[in-house]
Amino acid sequence: PLDENATSTNSTTKNPKSPSKTQSESIDSQSPNSVATVSLFATREKCDRLRRQGVVLEGIAKRVESSLQRGLRRMESTTSRLSRLLEISATLKMAMRLRFEAKKIQGSCIDFDSIASNSNNGSVGDGLLELVDLRDLTRAAASVSTMEHLLSDPQLRGIDVVEQMRLQAETAALAVRRAAAGLLAEQQQQQLSSAKLGSTLQVYFHLGELPQAAWSAVAQ
Repeated sequence: PLDENATSTNSTTKNPKSPSKTQSESIDSQSPNSVATVSLFATREKCDRLRRQGVVLEGIAKRVESSLQRGLRRMESTTSRLSRLLEISATLKMAMRLRFEAKKIQGSCIDFDSIASNSNNGSVGDGLLELVDLRDLTRAAASVSTMEHLLSDPQLRGIDVVEQMRLQAETAALAVRRAAAGLLAEQQQQQLSSAKLGSTLQVYFHLGELPQAAWSAVAQ
């Protein structure tokens, strides 16, 4: 009897991990088609999940893009206003500088109207030249050059205050050029002092016409 029990015990404990008959039958019953079906369902679930995530991300992207466009429009509007403000500021600055130079011409001791109206072949008579201070004439030439440069700017055209100063600038420019021409003609007729000749050339330098004046004097 002991040998029989030992034999039966050994037979049951010999392969404890071997599958039973029912388990082997269930494993064998799984066909390749069923495995493929399970894999297809898993793939579809993954695709649906990715599609939902894509929809969410698309909505977020649209909201971000809309917010950026609103910010861009605000920045463009602000930049446009700042650009316009800078243009107005530059125009106002030029008008103030023009007014400053006009006051300097008005404060000089030169009678520009008399010089501009009384001339002989484009130059001024000796009587008026004796009344002209060369230092005032040099400063007036610098102011005239600045005013002519400012008046040529298209941003200052059509402004009433600027147009009122335009006639004054033209009169002063004509007077300064005629006075300088008279001094240069006097230098050709009789030898003037070096200081007087230097002041005359400085007038033409401020007007930006020194080379032309020099060559004209040489030609005559």
